Amino acid sequence: QWNLDIQEENIQDLIYTPNIFSRHSKGTNNCFKPTFHKDIEVLTTHVRIFDRWGNKVFETKELSGCWDGYFQSKPAETGVYVFIIDYSYLLCNELKTESKHGDVTIIE
Repeated sequence: QWNLDIQEENIQDLIYTPNIFSRHSKGTNNCFKPTFHKDIEVLTTHVRIFDRWGNKVFETKELSGCWDGYFQSKPAETGVYVFIIDYSYLLCNELKTESKHGDVTIIE
């Protein structure tokens, strides 16, 4: 018999978000996409990215959704953008919902 103790305050460690990417990178770090820990089953995700004026430049509910740094078919300006990620997942057969927010920088 196993006793598993999950620390709720460490739940954010289950999601990785890059803090910088380049549109011109070949294959690695060329888009913004959250990556979830392999031990949780993510059911839904809602990613939104905003520019410094609060304009939404990207939104997806696709689990594999990835922002390539473009807005309205044009390259977004280099700089800092704010993201909000809402997601739900199963942990020990219990449905959980969480939010994560932060910033990501586009570089050349």
